[in-house]
Amino acid sequence: MKILIDEQLNRRMKTALADFDVYLTKDLGWSGLQNGELREQLNENGFDFLITADKNMPFQQNFNRINFKILLLDITDLVWINEQQFVPKIINFLLKSPETSHKLIPVSVEGLSNGRKNESLKNYLGENQILFVQT
Repeated sequence: MKILIDEQLNRRMKTALADFDVYLTKDLGWSGLQNGELREQLNENGFDFLITADKNMPFQQNFNRINFKILLLDITDLVWINEQQFVPKIINFLLKSPETSHKLIPVSVEGLSNGRKNESLKNYLGENQILFVQT
């Protein structure tokens, strides 16, 4: 299972997920790539998952053109103390549900997530492409 951690997330996320095949955009020289370019790199390089907190990304992707799944962290403050609270949920999901056919997996943590875009995402993508992971 090959995973890319988007550049806005703390690099410590890679260490926290060390039991998996994890890369940072910086590791691959992909820092600063726009969403379309990043999508192509992920597809061409056989990535299974992208972990991101970019809540606009799902609205900027053609989900018929991606071969990977997006774990979207519903987090309002990107600081490591908050990000690390998502790690157990991410690990649990990766260990139990990696073969899901859903393309977008929003991950929420009580007290750190506000879920404001969840309804928009559901309406935009449809039930068959989105799987919510919540507390």
